[in-house]
Amino acid sequence: MALSSPVFQRAHAVFQLPGLMRDPVKDEGFVQAVKGEFPNVIARQQLPVEMLGAAPHLVLASTSSQLALSALQVDFEVRFYGDYTTDIPLAVEYIERKLATVLDGLGAVGIEPIVLGLVGVLRFPFEAEEDDGPASHVAKALFKNELEPEAIQDARGSLAVRVRDTYFVTLTLSNYETRQVERPIMPGTAGLAAIAIRPWDGDVAEVGIDLTIDVNNVLEARELAETPTITSVGVAATSKLFREIALTVGPKFAESGEISVEEITAVSR
Repeated sequence: MALSSPVFQRAHAVFQLPGLMRDPVKDEGFVQAVKGEFPNVIARQQLPVEMLGAAPHLVLASTSSQLALSALQVDFEVRFYGDYTTDIPLAVEYIERKLATVLDGLGAVGIEPIVLGLVGVLRFPFEAEEDDGPASHVAKALFKNELEPEAIQDARGSLAVRVRDTYFVTLTLSNYETRQVERPIMPGTAGLAAIAIRPWDGDVAEVGIDLTIDVNNVLEARELAETPTITSVGVAATSKLFREIALTVGPKFAESGEISVEEITAVSR
């Protein structure tokens, strides 16, 4: 079945650091180095030693993206809107620019990240009357399942492949459903706890398929005799591979469940 054009929902990237980074002087140097792309300091706190790890002690933001720095890694998150949702090259160019800034910021304080992972979600909406529904489509595409469509509530499947002894590329396909819930606001209730919403409340606003693309160099880190270092070339290569998968291999996988390691390898060079 031919799918609709994908909508780029969001992206998440992680730089893994070689050791604990927690130094107020380095924090300030990092903030100054990346302020052109992340001008707003949302949170800055001194964590106790026992909390050093993945808990962020510094959170920065731009208009639509956020950057969280912990002692072990740097997390970048963006939710797309406007033209970025339908123009994948434009969105990936945005991601690459932000990641290049983060890399420069780490370099300014003498830190070289060792692993880069980039995850993005493409959404393929279904028309209400379209075919057998997204869950049935995923079951047929990935598992060649012939269950009656009305018997399938949810379907999800992942496939991870090795690319050039450098990248793990994982494609995950699942169905989604979004609902709209209307709740009346009564006088004097503004300060009360949020009203509980049950899974079946509201009207179904949209259904479809989510394709999650995960590209990382963990394989390279495992295979090398020495610890790798992420450079600007590595950021550009990871971004390029993600973009090409999002444009070609990914939609084909979402449509038919088919994947070609040779094709991924070709677009990764």
